[in-house]
Amino acid sequence: CHRWGVRRVHLKMDSELIVKQLHGAYRVKSPDLRPLYQQVVFLSRGLDEFRVVRLKRAQNGHADALANRALDGE
Repeated sequence: CHRWGVRRVHLKMDSELIVKQLHGAYRVKSPDLRPLYQQVVFLSRGLDEFRVVRLKRAQNGHADALANRALDGE
């Protein structure tokens, strides 16, 4: 986002856990996820607007399929 000059980000995802962690409702307990969480928080502070919204899994089917393809190495 910074490289491309994007100043406002609206992140839509189906993970209730991550959304609540980014909103501060849940602590990040996983030592593997903590550095990623900290990076998101740090980078989001440089934006004019950063929103995180939870979608129902059915509303996120296309993104889920793309992520699965990437994980499968396609």
